[in-house]
Amino acid sequence: MHLPAFYITLIIAFTFAVATYKNIRPDYLKLSLPYLFINLVAETYGTITKINGIRNVWIYNIATTIEFAFYYYIYFRALKGRFAKKTIFLFSFLYFPFAIFNIIYIQGINHFHTNGFLIGALFLILLVFAYLQELMQTSLTYSPLKEKMLWISIGVILFYIVSFFYLGLFEFIDKNYPHLENIFDQILNILNVFLYLMFIIAFYIKNDK
Repeated sequence: MHLPAFYITLIIAFTFAVATYKNIRPDYLKLSLPYLFINLVAETYGTITKINGIRNVWIYNIATTIEFAFYYYIYFRALKGRFAKKTIFLFSFLYFPFAIFNIIYIQGINHFHTNGFLIGALFLILLVFAYLQELMQTSLTYSPLKEKMLWISIGVILFYIVSFFYLGLFEFIDKNYPHLENIFDQILNILNVFLYLMFIIAFYIKNDK
C-alpha cells in the first residue's frame, strides 16, 4: 500500500515528539504529542476506510475541531498581551459549542463542517499574525530562529490560508473549475508535509532562554 507523503511525515513528527518529549520547551508545546497522535489515528482510520469505500468524514470533523482547540491553547500561552488572551478565551467559549452544534445538527456528522472550519481557520490565521507581530516587537537575547513557536507558526499560516480560501471557494471551483480540485488537493498535501516538517524542526532546535 502506497502511503501519502504527509502521512509518512506525520509519523516522523510524532516519533520526534516522543523522542524529545522531556526536553520540549515551553512546556505547553508538550501537548504536540497527543495532538500529533490524534492526527495519526485520524489519518490511519481515514486511509483504511477510504481504501474500503467507507465514509470517514466524521473522523476529520472531530480531529479538526480538536486541532483548533490545540492551536488556540498554545497561542493563548504564547501570546503575552492580556487583550489577546481574553479574545482567545471568549472566542473559544463561543466557538466550540457552535462547532459541535454545527457538526451534529446543521451540516451533519457525515458532511465536512465547512462552516465551523472556515470560522476556526480565520481566527487561527489572525492568532498567528498576532503572534508574529508580538515576536517582532519583543527584544530577544537569542535568535528568533530558535523560537519553536515561530517554526510552527510558519507551517500553520501557510496551510490554513490556502485551506481557508480553497474551502471558502470550493462550491465555485467545483462548479466552474472542477479540474482544479485535484491541484488544490495536491497543494494541501504538500503544505501538510511542510506543516509537519515545521513541527520536526521545532522539536529539534533548542531555545537559548
